[in-house]
Amino acid sequence: MGPISTSAVKTMQWVIPRKSWARKLPLLNNLHKLGVYDIEDWVTMTNLLKTLHSLVSLKIWSDNIIPVEIVYPKALPNYEGLQSLYLMGNWSSNVTLQASLFPPQLIKLTLWHSKFEQNPMSELGKLKSLKKLVLKYVFSDSYSGPTIICSEGFPVLQYLVLKCSGKVKKLTVAQGVMPKLTYLRVVENTELHLPPELQHVTVDLDY
Repeated sequence: MGPISTSAVKTMQWVIPRKSWARKLPLLNNLHKLGVYDIEDWVTMTNLLKTLHSLVSLKIWSDNIIPVEIVYPKALPNYEGLQSLYLMGNWSSNVTLQASLFPPQLIKLTLWHSKFEQNPMSELGKLKSLKKLVLKYVFSDSYSGPTIICSEGFPVLQYLVLKCSGKVKKLTVAQGVMPKLTYLRVVENTELHLPPELQHVTVDLDY
């Protein structure tokens, strides 16, 4: 078997950017799915991301802070087809969550350990293509909670997971919000207030 053409590589997971072979990423012009972790040099990482125009799915794992203000909007606007984004790691404390930090065409968004100090739902609801949202342990120790109110947005959201380790004790969805929702997963004992049109939603409990 001969060498594999770079144009044939469509998926790469668990890439360590500081490894020398990671610098060959710009040659993978048909790369659709990428997962990177253990990032030390975010400037270099962002420059690599800028070269990948065919990404559909991007996952970033970090044990430290993810400088979202560097990753986007400086790199991700190149990804006209990016549909799925997974970010695991703390956000910079000086960054305010805004919908403009994400590609507007996202269909699936997963956030872990983001350390938000405020309710993120008002901004995330502005992502009008979002169909699946997974939030796990996204609140900081200073988040007072314990109620999350979804008062607008999420026009096509179908799947919502909210696992926040006691930080959220009540979830309220206003009438007309999340009209397409079919599945909801929350921590046990979360008090739910759903409008009449969402009474059919399948609810699973995390114990």
